[in-house]
Amino acid sequence: MTESHPLADRSELTVAEVLDETFPGIVDWCDPAWLGYWGLDAYRGAPARRTDDGAVTPEEVASIVASGRAITTVPALVAVPFAHLGIRAIPLVDADPAVLTLVWPQGAATPLVASLAVMARQMSGQATESASE
Repeated sequence: MTESHPLADRSELTVAEVLDETFPGIVDWCDPAWLGYWGLDAYRGAPARRTDDGAVTPEEVASIVASGRAITTVPALVAVPFAHLGIRAIPLVDADPAVLTLVWPQGAATPLVASLAVMARQMSGQATESASE
């Protein structure tokens, strides 16, 4: 959300506080499940209200948010590069976390894949199958 948004001074937000907000319009061919996840549709039981744009790139979404016409949900790491646009990232404390799954063909892990798997395990605090398989 923009720094001038009424909720922008908060250090954290709940899903209920943003359900009535408008979200950026995304291209029609975007996967509806992906769009619904980031628009918090499951919490509201319906699709989010969206602008009439047709954003394709993260930069276009950021531009819509920076204009003050919408807010969006993204991983914190994605929001960081757009702070210079006056966009404020605020943790959404009770939303379900995004789940990332890494897969690779058995026995085909390269050193890069192995390093990525180690880093992902360290970040998640969970141990799973070894990347050396």
